[in-house]
Amino acid sequence: MNANFPLILASGSPRRALMLREAGFAPQVEAADIDDAAVHLETHSVEELTLALALFKARRFPLILASGSPRRALMLREAGFAPQVEAADIDDAAVHLETHSVEELTLALALFKARRVEMMRRARGAEAAVILAADTMCALDGELIGKPSDAAHADKMIRAFENRPHDVVTAWCIIAPDGSRVLDSDCSIVHVGALTDAQRAHHLDSGAWKGKAGGYNFPEALAAGWPVRCEGLWETVVGLPLIRFASVLEETLRTGCTAHLRVEGGTA
Repeated sequence: MNANFPLILASGSPRRALMLREAGFAPQVEAADIDDAAVHLETHSVEELTLALALFKARRFPLILASGSPRRALMLREAGFAPQVEAADIDDAAVHLETHSVEELTLALALFKARRVEMMRRARGAEAAVILAADTMCALDGELIGKPSDAAHADKMIRAFENRPHDVVTAWCIIAPDGSRVLDSDCSIVHVGALTDAQRAHHLDSGAWKGKAGGYNFPEALAAGWPVRCEGLWETVVGLPLIRFASVLEETLRTGCTAHLRVEGGTA
């Protein structure tokens, strides 16, 4: 049988290896170090559970999330990924680029963070892994809006957003173990109506503005009754539009390479 790539059997089952050989295949056995009993999924469906376990075992490389954002880690876990968090030691405010484009800036920051974690892991001899970094920024009338430095700064941002649309851009970078990468971004438009004094005061007093581009979180704003709506993906506003690149990420975790992948609108 002619094959361009080796077949890796991610199972220690002698029966499966034998059945593959009897069918004319030549599997190389590399059993996944996953304890089925230790995997807990929110499902009682035997089909969903076996599919999830097979998917986990097919992933040959760990996923490193180069971000300290709890929201991004949670979104990845809810989508069936198992990220290990290694935040890049890069201060967004200290990065100065000769651009006024929110898309170019977020793309650059996502790339910087992914490369930084890649270098940190290489320096300490860490195992090969797939690295994912992301960055989110807002723009109002073309002016870049980052994260507020304090409550007064957050108040100024939110008041500026009222009754005017603003852009929210999230960029992401995937670096594969072979060094190839995918870099892309997505933009959504958020409309915020007029907030009451009580809504604004509660948001500032709660500290919910901390660490968030634009000083707010879209789902939290909706839950708080803000007059807010989104054109585009709300996941982009939150910080990780997985629907745009989940299949690419999955393939990279299995193959360790992005060079053969085609991403519409992306850069490899």
